[in-house]
Amino acid sequence: MMAQCSSANSMTTWWPHSGLRARAQAQGVSLEQSLRDLLTATARQGHALRDELAQLRATTPSSGRQLNVAALIRDDRDGR
Repeated sequence: MMAQCSSANSMTTWWPHSGLRARAQAQGVSLEQSLRDLLTATARQGHALRDELAQLRATTPSSGRQLNVAALIRDDRDGR
């Protein structure tokens, strides 16, 4: 959300995420380019996470998705 700063000389726009602006300056790119890069990297990480979860689901037998956890704990406890 953007807010206006009151200034006697001029109206300036206050950016609440000045860290993003500093990040862009450190990278030597515009704020807009830095935000595009950040969003692109985040989206790629999301795809990688989804792919990893899909692999884990594929290795879990369908019957394993409906486990009776209480029964498994009881069996383990009784087996000791």
